[in-house]
This record gives sequence, C-alpha cells and structure tokens, in this order.
Amino acid sequence: MATNVNTVCFSGNLGRDAELRETNDGGGILRFSVANKVYSKREENNEHTNWFDCVVFGTRAVSLAQYLKKGTRVFVTGRLNQSTYENRDGQKRSKVETIVSEIEFSNPRNDGGNAQPARAAATSAGEYAYDDIPF
Repeated sequence: MATNVNTVCFSGNLGRDAELRETNDGGGILRFSVANKVYSKREENNEHTNWFDCVVFGTRAVSLAQYLKKGTRVFVTGRLNQSTYENRDGQKRSKVETIVSEIEFSNPRNDGGNAQPARAAATSAGEYAYDDIPF
C-alpha cells in the first residue's frame, strides 16, 4: 500500500518580525518567512537564498509571536500546503506554505533575561505541548 509523505524540515533566520492576526476564539494565525542560504561550488555566484513562508495556527501562534523577531534563527518541521487564489487582476495564483508542526530556536535572545523557548511542538491530537517554554 502506498503512503503519501508530506514532511519538510529546514533552518534559517527570520527575514522580518512574524505577523500575528488574532481570531475571535482567542487563537491566532502567525505568519513568518525563513531565509535559508544555499552554497554551490558549481556556480560563479555560489550563494543563493531560499525563502520559506510559514504559518502557525491557534493559541500557540499567539504564544510564539513575541519570540519570532527578525534575525531569530529557527529550525522548522512541518508539512507543505498549496493554496490557490485569484489576484486583483483576476489571474489565478498559487502559494506554497509550511504548516508548522514543530519549531526550535537555535539561539537564545539576549534581552535582559527573557530566554526564548527552546521548542514548541504540536501533538497528533491537535493539542499543543510546550517543552522548555519559560511561562
């Protein structure tokens, strides 16, 4: 029996502060982009940056928003999700985002004692388990 696998892992730095939109149920939608530099020995200009759009849903989005600032180094695990839409000119477009299931911070911030959480993960039941979060 064939099984579909949709898992992606990458690390990099946030290109700008994460954007949080809070929902009526107390949760939120958190969007951010991670820059991942790739080096190639074959090309003359051997540095290229890949950008990965990420999204976190629910109460975890609200909790993580304060930690996901420009320059923060993260390791992300999640699944790819493609959505389609029409732009203002009526043209069909598509977008691929990573739905984050786990995020780890690679460097603690030095902001007067407020350490970033080391890891925040979602359980398979859809509830969120927080490991090593200082609150």
